[in-house]
Amino acid sequence: MIGLAQLYRRDVPDLPVGPDGCDLLQVFWCPFHAHGPGRHDLELYLRRRRSGEVGRVLGDPPQPLVVGSDGLVPEPCVLHPEQVTTHPFAGLLPEGLCVRIDTWEEALEEAAGRPTEENAAQPVRYQYDLSIPPGWRVGGYASGFHLVRPDRPSGGVS
Repeated sequence: MIGLAQLYRRDVPDLPVGPDGCDLLQVFWCPFHAHGPGRHDLELYLRRRRSGEVGRVLGDPPQPLVVGSDGLVPEPCVLHPEQVTTHPFAGLLPEGLCVRIDTWEEALEEAAGRPTEENAAQPVRYQYDLSIPPGWRVGGYASGFHLVRPDRPSGGVS
């Protein structure tokens, strides 16, 4: 397993407190596609800890000797969290609400007209501007491509 992320509750206010006062969520994955639950997925493992019990943070994490692909080894980085409000994936909304959203988007497109420049601002779209904002997320609504049934978690939490 390779360390992917460490999320401290002090940096991510919406991160729920874990059992026994755990305030750190560590995310690990196996760098082989074939080891996941669907035989084409990555195995994900979540671990809760108390930040006060974590020793020295490594500047350079250890590198695995063997991986399924170099692209599965994360590069060290620092996250700068910000709170963003998300909304449910359109496929989970009632049909009548989807129709209203479609009508609203069509009106925005019509009001914007055809942009004259390639980089001109595009009208707001529910699906990719409000429902699934760009970037990595902790919490919020699941995107349509990442919906997991509640009775089939994709990774264990300890």
